[in-house]
Amino acid sequence: MDGLWRVKEKCAEPWHPCDVVYQLGAKTAFLYAVGTDGFFVFQRHADVDGPVLFVWIMCGQLMSHREQIKADLQEIARGIGAVRVRFHSPRKGYEKMGFGKMKTTIYELDL
Repeated sequence: MDGLWRVKEKCAEPWHPCDVVYQLGAKTAFLYAVGTDGFFVFQRHADVDGPVLFVWIMCGQLMSHREQIKADLQEIARGIGAVRVRFHSPRKGYEKMGFGKMKTTIYELDL
């Protein structure tokens, strides 16, 4: 759970690490381990044009593994019939790793 707390502190997203653990247990989220260097948590989402592999959380020292991670995520995405892999983050880790291009900025109004 330490890695989840580190990500939460950096990105200020509304999830709690217990939410992630619950979704992993319920099999609505899946863990991808990168040896002992880090991990990803991903989910299958739906867009109007088909399934999407959504990378929810990325944690660890992953730069040296970026080509293998990219290939594995593409393989997982194809395996679920996804039309794309999607990442959101206020941090720039995905961009630094070369995982696609920024498509949009999301604005939210808290209630």
